[in-house]
Amino acid sequence: MVTPASQPSILQRIASLLGAGPRPRYGRVYCAGAPRTGTHSLAAVFARPIRSGHEPKLRAAMKEVVAHAVGEQSFDGLRAFVRARDARLRLDINSSHVNAYLAEALVAEFDDARFVLTIRDCYSWLDSALNHTMNTGSWSEIDRRYLEFWFGTLSPEYSEHDVFLKEHRLLSVDCYLDAWARHNQAVLQAVPADRLLVVRTEEIADRRHDIADFAGIPRQHLARGFRAQGQAKAKHGLLQRIDRDYLEERVAARCGEVMRRFFPDATLRT
Repeated sequence: MVTPASQPSILQRIASLLGAGPRPRYGRVYCAGAPRTGTHSLAAVFARPIRSGHEPKLRAAMKEVVAHAVGEQSFDGLRAFVRARDARLRLDINSSHVNAYLAEALVAEFDDARFVLTIRDCYSWLDSALNHTMNTGSWSEIDRRYLEFWFGTLSPEYSEHDVFLKEHRLLSVDCYLDAWARHNQAVLQAVPADRLLVVRTEEIADRRHDIADFAGIPRQHLARGFRAQGQAKAKHGLLQRIDRDYLEERVAARCGEVMRRFFPDATLRT
């Protein structure tokens, strides 16, 4: 059973303010939700003195994850990376989608670590992912190895129902849905149930007290006037162009297990 994170004493806080000794820790919480599920919002749930980071040291984490996946980095090496990252950043809330693939190492390395999985139903997630890519442009070549790892391939086969996505330099429906399912399953499989809090994206604001209590951080440190972060600036209606029967078939095939567990009543909204 996970116990609440120990709170810094008054003397520790004073010493930290005076520059004597390291900054006190209020918690060790890792948000590991997929992109477009509220990881940015989760990082904004708390205010000072809680120290939060959204996708900190992202490229370094991507590099380590890929190296481990292809056998270039050992599990002990991955543990050394998360240990060094934690010591350097000293974050109370580390919110990064890459944590999903560091979760096993984080669980092994830190007995007091807690994990939050922000999760969005795969229909609205796919819509958001398509809109985000359309709004931000093509992916950087620097991230290509990680993108190939996360999506499974950057050269997918399209069906007659989603081949139009190729015209916009987007991946196939199967690629997106596979990535969604793998990401969530990676966290669910790696993190013990008593160290994991699953929060639906649309419920982050309403569940801030639950998040604080789970993190062992006093509610007084919750940010006032909290607002969701990272919302899409423009919508392009691409999801609506995909044949409904085809999409529901692919969701059942690729995402059925996770969807039944967390979104049993979710349907495609038109």
